Amino acid sequence: MTLARRTFASLAIPSYRRFFAGNVLSMLGFWIRIVVQGWLVYELTGSKTLLGTVTALGFLPFVVLSPLGGVIADRVDRRKLLMTLPVVSVAANAILGWLVLSGQVTVTHIIVIAAVVGASRAIEIPVRNAFVRDVVGMADLKNAIALNAAGFNVARVVGPAIGAGLLALLGKGPCFLVAAALNGSMILALLGLRLPRRTIAPAGGNPWRQLRAGFAYVRGHRRTRTVMLLFAITLLFTWTYQTILPAFAKDRLEMQESGYALLASVIGLGALLGALWVAGRAGSGTRPVRRHTVYGLVWAGALCVFALGFVQDVWIALPLLFLAGFCQVGFMATANGLVQESVPDALRGRVMGLWTFTFGLCFPLGSQLMGVVAQTFGIRVAWSGGALLMIVVSLIVYLRMPPRSVADAEAAVERAPRTTEEGPALTDPVG
Repeated sequence: MTLARRTFASLAIPSYRRFFAGNVLSMLGFWIRIVVQGWLVYELTGSKTLLGTVTALGFLPFVVLSPLGGVIADRVDRRKLLMTLPVVSVAANAILGWLVLSGQVTVTHIIVIAAVVGASRAIEIPVRNAFVRDVVGMADLKNAIALNAAGFNVARVVGPAIGAGLLALLGKGPCFLVAAALNGSMILALLGLRLPRRTIAPAGGNPWRQLRAGFAYVRGHRRTRTVMLLFAITLLFTWTYQTILPAFAKDRLEMQESGYALLASVIGLGALLGALWVAGRAGSGTRPVRRHTVYGLVWAGALCVFALGFVQDVWIALPLLFLAGFCQVGFMATANGLVQESVPDALRGRVMGLWTFTFGLCFPLGSQLMGVVAQTFGIRVAWSGGALLMIVVSLIVYLRMPPRSVADAEAAVERAPRTTEEGPALTDPVG
């Protein structure tokens, strides 16, 4: 099988092609909103702290709602739910666009709308992650997860460029209206999609007991526990560096809207290639993921962010941002695949809900921390100090792990007894 066929193997499935296209267009709208929102907040306030605060409050609903979203994902028709949730983002972005065009927008409006969109996405993300298994089955799951990450980063590359072009040509208001229209693409993609029937947990089951079963599964499996811990560490200390990217562009590099979009696009390009690299490895089906690969991506990304803290030249910043994007998404796509390939189908939604919970808890905390440190001590301390701290903490985690490859852990997971619907019947396969 050629490299191209391995990398894009999941796209041979017609249902996945439709889902993939709708997801990319929806994410394109998401990135247009994120880019314009960050510029709007900094233009209104000039505050690096508020850049972090707005980002944090937009993700606060993830802490409360994402575990519940995971339970819902195991109890309902995922396709129908994924057709309903985008309505919230469409309405929220349309309202924000109208507020900007009418001259009435305030930071409070931006925060409230970001929180509303965040609440919708807190439920949508675990459902969408679990839905991939419904579309492609187990054989192509890792490849499809990596391609989802690649599609996300196609939008991440193109979205800022489109957003910057609309920002310069039409102003901020129309950008939010375009984002609203693109958010509705998922609804059209899923209309009439035919999928194999799956078993849904009885609606009368105790949702809190089902949620506890998800927590018990993560707690009882060393690999899943370790991967989520690494995920949390990277979000807390380093990979929220993009929160203060508008300030880095405007204050350190003296760039305007188009320059800011260039920086964001370069990160997205690196992230895209990182995701495609993971997809190619997953499509081959012959290359086990070893722990030095996972930790290597974490540490290499941290070193890039550390170096960025000292950069004052755009031509040095661009390759570092590219490599940081590659390492960040390479790790995240790999980690998501490692978790999903071992979780039982009956618990998939709940474990993905806890994955989203980890993101929703640590990303806003890291964003707020990054903004406060940058405002108080400067961008250099925020980026370089955070990167050093992440390396130290992740090294402690690495040294505490037994010298086994992740492939060995996979084999142990397959031999272990599976979790029941009501709770764990598992021993720790790697402990």
